[in-house]
Amino acid sequence: MAHNTVVLSRHHLNFDDPKEMMRQVSDILDVNVYYGFTSYIDLSEHLEIIEWGEIENFFDYDSYLLDKLIKDIALPNVIILHDDYLYSWLHEKFGEKAGEMLAFKEKWSNNAIQNQETIEFFAKEDKMFFLITQNFALEICKATIRLSNDNTHDKYSCVLSWVLDFDFPSETILPALNENKAICQLFGANGAYYIDDTSEYLSLGQFEEINMTWEEVLFEMTKKIKPEDIINMRKCIYDETYLSQVKNRIGERYSENWRKSPVLYDDFKEYQKE
Repeated sequence: MAHNTVVLSRHHLNFDDPKEMMRQVSDILDVNVYYGFTSYIDLSEHLEIIEWGEIENFFDYDSYLLDKLIKDIALPNVIILHDDYLYSWLHEKFGEKAGEMLAFKEKWSNNAIQNQETIEFFAKEDKMFFLITQNFALEICKATIRLSNDNTHDKYSCVLSWVLDFDFPSETILPALNENKAICQLFGANGAYYIDDTSEYLSLGQFEEINMTWEEVLFEMTKKIKPEDIINMRKCIYDETYLSQVKNRIGERYSENWRKSPVLYDDFKEYQKE
């Protein structure tokens, strides 16, 4: 297993109302917002294809427009994509005839009944949104955002050693922490958890949190973990006494205790270097 680092933080977006979410995102980032979904079948007869402009399209298929909020044509654009909304849209648009759609039959099977069952099954899945900008991308779950940052996505053990200064100067990770902090704060967060996506301690990190409230995320974070095992990564960088206490508690790198340190936390506070 990869043991990559997942950054989880809370948000205050109106997850249940995409139009209101668009307005909030537009106000927060001062941007125009395009709302749509990605489809592996051609829907250009029915919907307009999103023009990505300067935003990199890292999806393999076209994205189709459901709505847009143009605040000012001079402003940059962002795109909110609804994960797996294709099936919901097919069900809403064609009802019990969705499985007969030729393009869908070409991708799945000639059995319209089985196709219909597939569409209805996936249409019931929990929803999630991707927010894509020129500068960052994040996944929006019910109460949680999952932030992508190449500088902190590497294996959890690497990030942990980075923070605890075993191999690298801690300052080398600070720009990535500050970038994540700035983005999370935009969406109403006052801290962020950095977790192992295949942790033996947590049922979080591989989208188990997709339909959880933030209170449920916090409960899952702490039900098996002692408070002292949640390491304040920002405090480690600035407070040598705290860093020493953490190192003494978990032992040397590659020790059994070091490997079991399950959660890193950035409290976003301003610490002064000792």
